[in-house]
Amino acid sequence: MRLFLAYEAPPGLIQYLEKELARPELVELGQLTRKVQKQNWHTTILFCKDFPEDKISIFKELTERALQESSCEEDFVSWQQFEFWKSLICLIGREKQSRLVSWLTQHFPQELKEFTQFEHMQDWKPHITVLRGRAKNFSMLQEKANTLFPLLHSSGKMKTKWQKISLFKSPVEPISGIYERLWTVEF
Repeated sequence: MRLFLAYEAPPGLIQYLEKELARPELVELGQLTRKVQKQNWHTTILFCKDFPEDKISIFKELTERALQESSCEEDFVSWQQFEFWKSLICLIGREKQSRLVSWLTQHFPQELKEFTQFEHMQDWKPHITVLRGRAKNFSMLQEKANTLFPLLHSSGKMKTKWQKISLFKSPVEPISGIYERLWTVEF
């Protein structure tokens, strides 16, 4: 089972992104992209591939324990700018190691580590995908994005303090619907 553990965008960040996406520069990209539904705005902190379905409850127990023991409720992100990355338009935050990932890396059962991608999370760069490029328009989108993004450094420098974390079932291909949440923990 493909899974990803993610911080969900809190209400203040959702309002900020809605305002930013209304900027003429981003509206101009609308014909070349499709919006990611705001219910799917999240920052992935851990991806798991072929995770055993019967072990998902262990994952939740570990995450709840990590939230209690790791001070990750103090984690926050300073969002810096929009970037074009692999046909995605993302809001990018300042790089900062997630305390939750650090804790999980140390405490995750060895027999389940093979299903996770902790090694890719060491250089965690928080981002939220807000627009997805359409394949047929990729080169045009890349050209337009490279022209626009130097102008799109966010003036507001939004800071986010996380409020909830969810485990999502990851579709093989990006979907236009809402990702399936297997569980959510608020803190």
